[in-house]
Amino acid sequence: MFDNIEDWLRNPKLAADHWVTEQTLHAPYSTIYGVEFLPDTYCVSSGPGLTPSTVSKHYAGKDKRFLYAEGMRRLMNDGLIQKLKASAPRTTP
Repeated sequence: MFDNIEDWLRNPKLAADHWVTEQTLHAPYSTIYGVEFLPDTYCVSSGPGLTPSTVSKHYAGKDKRFLYAEGMRRLMNDGLIQKLKASAPRTTP
């Protein structure tokens, strides 16, 4: 349904914030095909805030300081590097 996308992209307001144009295109498609929201454990926000039950967070916008200040810190504290090393295929010399 590329014709729909071409029609929607003609509206200058759609591309006013270039960081979210693609995501904004999902909205009209959702009105056509339906939408189901993710639970609160999946977060989309430009601000800080992780809870113990947060499964995933998308740091919206071009300012990614909270991605590094809290998101990456959470991954490191949860042992991401150790888990990656443990799951890496073993190589023999």
